[in-house]
Amino acid sequence: MSSKTSRPVCLVVLTCGLPAVGKTTLVSNLFHHLPASEMPFHVHHIELDSIYLDLIQSRATTSSSSCGDDGHTDEFNINAWKESRRIAVSKVEDILRSKEKATVVFVDDNMFYRSMRLQYARLSASFSAAFAQIHITLPDQDTAIQAAAIRK
Repeated sequence: MSSKTSRPVCLVVLTCGLPAVGKTTLVSNLFHHLPASEMPFHVHHIELDSIYLDLIQSRATTSSSSCGDDGHTDEFNINAWKESRRIAVSKVEDILRSKEKATVVFVDDNMFYRSMRLQYARLSASFSAAFAQIHITLPDQDTAIQAAAIRK
């Protein structure tokens, strides 16, 4: 915490990249290598794929839609996708608003459009939080396509 401000330091980090390049794996590995008790800050991982899948599953249980055994459906639901984005932004805002200790928030999604990234940059600025982007790539696009096909 700085002597100029009474607010703890906060950082919002976006992981950006094509599907299946390792964004979630990178963030998950960061969490596992340092025990929470040793971290001098709170760490949050907001994974948009999980939010989206939770929405799809909850809607499937309340409607006639069906999910496979793994909870996935092959149909893309634009409304659930938009709602998952709103939920993620809301979660980040809640974390930034309630910070009591230095905090790092990882937002895990492809962040394909500049407007997606800009939304988080502006939100971070509105809370005087630092903002960073990690762009993850693979040596060639074919590797990412093959990895995405295996994930399905």
